[in-house]
Amino acid sequence: MSEVFDFVVVGGGSAGAVIAARLSEDRTCRVALLEAGERPPEVELMPVACAAMQLRPATDWMYTADPAPGARGRRALAVEPHDRPLMVPPFLAQKHGYREGTTPSDALLEDLALHFSITVYHLTCTCRIGSVVDPRLRVVGVEKLRVADASVMPNVVSGNTNAASIMIGEKAAEMVAADHGVKLAEFVGVQTAGRVGFQS
Repeated sequence: MSEVFDFVVVGGGSAGAVIAARLSEDRTCRVALLEAGERPPEVELMPVACAAMQLRPATDWMYTADPAPGARGRRALAVEPHDRPLMVPPFLAQKHGYREGTTPSDALLEDLALHFSITVYHLTCTCRIGSVVDPRLRVVGVEKLRVADASVMPNVVSGNTNAASIMIGEKAAEMVAADHGVKLAEFVGVQTAGRVGFQS
């Protein structure tokens, strides 16, 4: 790519797409939106490495909670009754002496959670405002680089991260525009002396 751009936005997720769209409102501004990878395949296959990681997990994702009173010391692991048999991989069935139709032991349930649970939550707070980025989303110690996605959240929001990520993108676009003289169609916040802030 030999073209010159005013801004390069890496990642077309909720925040990145908003930033690129907002900065593109100024027709004098050249914005490149880069997304990694190709179109995902129609059928997802689990790489061999993932299966190996599940057999010998090196990461504790801290899914368990403190032992709950009245739950015989169990830590947030439970199986709801249902009319389908529990699908237990042969290596775990052998390890725990499990036979189809019997009640799974707590140790088997813990192993199932350890080896086969995944999160539906989006990763957040890895580039927190105040530690990795400053309040204007600039990476501390690196010039001309900002982070604007769910990773800048100081704490995880209690709802879905998508709306919060879109707002982070909106705010980031306004801060970049104010810092570089880009004309946006409108501002969500109040623009004062070259800075954008929220109205209280």
